[in-house]
Amino acid sequence: MNKKKILTIGIIVLFILSGCSPAYRFVRGNEVNKGYLVKKGRTEMPYFTVDISRQYPQNLKLARERFKRRREFIEKYYRNEYPELFEGPFKSCIKFLSFYVFLPIAILREYFADSDDYEEVSEEEIIQFIERESSL
Repeated sequence: MNKKKILTIGIIVLFILSGCSPAYRFVRGNEVNKGYLVKKGRTEMPYFTVDISRQYPQNLKLARERFKRRREFIEKYYRNEYPELFEGPFKSCIKFLSFYVFLPIAILREYFADSDDYEEVSEEEIIQFIERESSL
C-alpha cells in the first residue's frame, strides 16, 4: 500500500478512537449564575463547582480546585442519572456509525416483508362496510 492510503486509514482510525464524547470544560454561567460551572457537551453539571449556598465560584482557579476534589464522587451520581454522557469514546462512535449500517437494512427488510397486516379487501366488502356504518 502506498503512503497516502496508510495515512488516510490512520486518520480515520485516529478519528474514531480519539473520542466522540465531549470532555469537561469550564464556562461562565448565565445572568443568574455568573460564576464558573462545568459542562460536558451541552449538559451543565453544576454539582462539580457549586458551594453549599448554591453560589458558583467567581474565580476559575477555585472552580478547578472544587472540580478536582469532587470529580470522582460526583461522577458516580451523574453516571447513574445520565449514563449516556459517560460512555467510552469507542462505544459512542460505534453506536453512531452502526446507525448508518443498520438503517438501510431495516428499510429493506420492511420493504420486502410479507405482512399479514395488510389484507386485501374486495369492493363488495367495502360497500357492505359503508352500508353498515350509514345505518348506525
